[in-house]
Amino acid sequence: MARSRPTLTVALILAWADDHHARTGEWPRIRSGPVRASPGERWQQIDAALRHGHRGLAGGSSLPQLLAAERGCRNHRGVQALTVCQILAWADDHRAHHGDWPRIQSGPVRARPGETWRRLDNALRHGAGTITLTAITTNDHVELHVTDEGDGLPTTFLPHAFERFSRAQAGRTGDGTGLGLAIVELIASAHGGQAGVTNRCDRSGADAWLRLPAPSTSP
Repeated sequence: MARSRPTLTVALILAWADDHHARTGEWPRIRSGPVRASPGERWQQIDAALRHGHRGLAGGSSLPQLLAAERGCRNHRGVQALTVCQILAWADDHRAHHGDWPRIQSGPVRARPGETWRRLDNALRHGAGTITLTAITTNDHVELHVTDEGDGLPTTFLPHAFERFSRAQAGRTGDGTGLGLAIVELIASAHGGQAGVTNRCDRSGADAWLRLPAPSTSP
């Protein structure tokens, strides 16, 4: 006769998740395998119990949803389109509870578990259109292209895009040091590859790309 699995509680699952985070520096995912703090348990089984209400749980949740609500872990599958009305409502809620309006550095959005004011600011600044990731393979290289539907980059900036501390908007204030593309180029070079950025030929946005040697298929 098969032995029944022990009862689960949200507090117990969160304790196991905290242990996983302390050990690995990351929050557990459905495919993270065994639960180190509880031999015999697996994160996939925990997720199934949260979803379907097994082992004493209410159901209707999931591991990503629980960690987003209780630990502020970004649930990428649950990300929904934002509206200005939503953001304003969350700002009103912040002011009602804290006495002032939110800032970029205000941290988590109280009314939206898993969201932060910094990410909302980035979405408002740069969120127009669709961002597309494309992979192109040849016999000896792989190219990854990230394209958007924005206004593109100033033509005077393109030759200096990979220089340290360079910015497309020289007078911009706020987050960022202008090191992002320079770091990308260094990583690409270390792997025998190249990096580049240009405006799309139809002037419908920018195209940043990374070109790396394809892995060898020889035994």
